[in-house]
Amino acid sequence: VFNLKRKNIVAFGIVWYLIHISIFSNLVIPAVGIVAERFAFGASFGFCIVLAFYLLKFSKLNFESALGKISVNPTFVISLLIIFLFYTGKTISINSEWKDPLTLFRADIKQLDNSVKANETIGAELIKQSAIAKNDNERNALVNEAMLHYKRAIEIYPEFTMGNMNLGSFYANLFNDCDHAVPLFKKALETDSLLAEAMINLGLCYAKQKKNNEAINMLEKGIKSPSGQFLVAYTTLMALYFENDKIEMAKVVFEKSLKIFPNSEVPYREMATEYLSKKDTVEAANYFKASFKFKPDPELSRSIDEFLLRKR
Repeated sequence: VFNLKRKNIVAFGIVWYLIHISIFSNLVIPAVGIVAERFAFGASFGFCIVLAFYLLKFSKLNFESALGKISVNPTFVISLLIIFLFYTGKTISINSEWKDPLTLFRADIKQLDNSVKANETIGAELIKQSAIAKNDNERNALVNEAMLHYKRAIEIYPEFTMGNMNLGSFYANLFNDCDHAVPLFKKALETDSLLAEAMINLGLCYAKQKKNNEAINMLEKGIKSPSGQFLVAYTTLMALYFENDKIEMAKVVFEKSLKIFPNSEVPYREMATEYLSKKDTVEAANYFKASFKFKPDPELSRSIDEFLLRKR
């Protein structure tokens, strides 16, 4: 600051750099983003001023001449060429890393291994790519790589709610491994007790583990939330109530599901299937017929009509 008063070029470059970079230093407010070179763009001008100043000093050019003329020399030209070649090569090599999001994240994660956000981001992208994988081997490789990054995110920050939530979903939905999934869903709920998705997933796991009471409790809590409106939660809850001979409760859930999913045949088919399990074929046939207005099934429709005619 003292040299700035003397109109010192280096002092000006440093002050310029510090002022601009301070905006994104997290001292005032957090600077969001993990790929954010743009944050350093304005500050880099100060860096360039200082670099240019010392380059001219090194080249022994009199750039402060009153005549305003600068005669270049070989030292200056060679130094400039080296700088251009270095940054050109760096730009070309970096551009290859921007081929697609996954290539970029894989390149960046080498420097961001201790970042929860970076590990979550690459994990999400890997799962996205696994959905369009060409074969099972490629899909499994992408899923396993994603799990490593989610595990790393949780290792860094065990209270990472969505990290626990997503890793639990991998175990439950991709590997049908509820033994590993349940503790992760519970951990997610410890840090966010209102996370409906964790409630639903935990309820579905309890259902698979034949813990019906716990499953019903979690699913009921989950569907009460606007963010917990998953069709599978309603159909599973209906099945659980049937299994526990609480058919009236199943009907209540069925009616609720129709309000949320008015154009789906799935609730009707679930009720039909559950009535079949109770050997109530007439009720099952009625629910099947009701589902046909959403998804026609001519062959099944004819069979049901013949069955109902015989019953009459």
